[in-house]
Amino acid sequence: MFTLSQDAGVTFFPPNYSQNPPTTTLSTTTTTTTTTTTTATTAPVTRGVSVCLRFLADSSSIKLFTLAPDFADALSLSLYNQQYTLTWNSYYESYQVSLTPTVPLWASARTQPWTSVCVVADFLKNVVQVFQDGSMSIRKIPRSGMSWSGQPVLKVSAFDGQLTDLEVWDFPLENTEIFRFMQNYGPSGSVLTWSNVAYTPNGNVLIEDTYALRRGRPISSSEGEEPPIRSGQGRDQRHRHKKFNERRQRRRQMF
Repeated sequence: MFTLSQDAGVTFFPPNYSQNPPTTTLSTTTTTTTTTTTTATTAPVTRGVSVCLRFLADSSSIKLFTLAPDFADALSLSLYNQQYTLTWNSYYESYQVSLTPTVPLWASARTQPWTSVCVVADFLKNVVQVFQDGSMSIRKIPRSGMSWSGQPVLKVSAFDGQLTDLEVWDFPLENTEIFRFMQNYGPSGSVLTWSNVAYTPNGNVLIEDTYALRRGRPISSSEGEEPPIRSGQGRDQRHRHKKFNERRQRRRQMF
């Protein structure tokens, strides 16, 4: 997870995407610092976009992220008093739509202590919706059509709090896929995935294990426990870690 501040955010992008200055890459194996020379290209306009992440914040008013910040059609999501606002530009004018996730959808979808949020925009149907934990907003039709340049760059704004499990897809997710993300075992993003993403810190940020993994850290290695995985090391490794803990618990019950 990343710990941010009011003076420091993070910009995420694929490992092979050209960025200056040199960037750091999170992967399932190692964390390395690399300088890339790949020429950035603009993807064609997609049929939609979905962004999911988890965050912790003690403020009721934060700007969460901006997708494709270098383009005129950038999409920004902010939160104010439990209401999300999606903002974008179209024909040089700014538009926004407010989304409040108050409709109960899944009773058991919660990844404590995190707030899990997904925003889904379907450009073909011209509808947008937000999901938070086990609730959703109504679907809304914006006053102006939405689009996304395809730039695979997402800038997390500076706020006091933590962020983890960022995933971005270039299509609108189905409800079943959103539920799986809320349960912490969803599919990897097709544009950005937490298991293999590069980033540039915009100020002083801190990378640590997630809180759930800290609580599961063994006191000693006398039983041969595996070390806890890091937040950026992928959902497959989390699944293996969960299975390992289940086997360890069954062995303890036998005695």
